[in-house]
Amino acid sequence: MQVFAVFAVKDRTRVQKGLDEHYENQYRAVEDGAYLPATKDETTREVATKIGLGDELEGREVTSGIVVPVTSYWGRGDPNMWEWLAVRRRSNG
Repeated sequence: MQVFAVFAVKDRTRVQKGLDEHYENQYRAVEDGAYLPATKDETTREVATKIGLGDELEGREVTSGIVVPVTSYWGRGDPNMWEWLAVRRRSNG
């Protein structure tokens, strides 16, 4: 699976709704306005559009934010987050 980092989100309610709808049980909230959705065979733009940061989808508003693929990572944080990230990156979906 590919994991994406979503951050600098202006309308968190809009993005949360898109994540719940399109990535139920396949994303993790990292902190306020930052998320890690995991998906198979989608581009950065497709993920952004589905969660409300890209093009208009299904007549819904869009908001601003940043989506990037996680190709490497390092840092300090919740150990459960690192385990979740490692498992998703190794998974074939």
